[in-house]
Amino acid sequence: MTTTIIPPPLTAEGAATWLVRALLGPDERWAGCLMVVICSGVTPLQPCIVDELPPEAPDDAELLFRPFVDVCRDVPEPGLLAVVARRGGLSPRPSDQRWHDAFVAACAGQVRIVGVWLATPTGERPLP
Repeated sequence: MTTTIIPPPLTAEGAATWLVRALLGPDERWAGCLMVVICSGVTPLQPCIVDELPPEAPDDAELLFRPFVDVCRDVPEPGLLAVVARRGGLSPRPSDQRWHDAFVAACAGQVRIVGVWLATPTGERPLP
């Protein structure tokens, strides 16, 4: 028998935290990666993990998010959630802010931003 876990709508309190915890395990957090979740309305549809990232966000980091924005053109009520996963504590670093800013720039005027999160081995939190 196969069990399917259906995530709660992202409007529910704690839903984004639940989703990040469910999708990013310790290995991804230790190795470092970027996760983008394609959403329709408040429903997460497809998580995509990009690994082998440089330790610092490159100047053209916005280009990494463009394909996800393009995919959203075919999704009803499109939205994107981004998660920066890395080693260390939960205090945001300048590189975390650069990833955040690149994601916001890529989505600007084209797709709704569901949220931007930081995930580390010690926990997860939204990035301001």
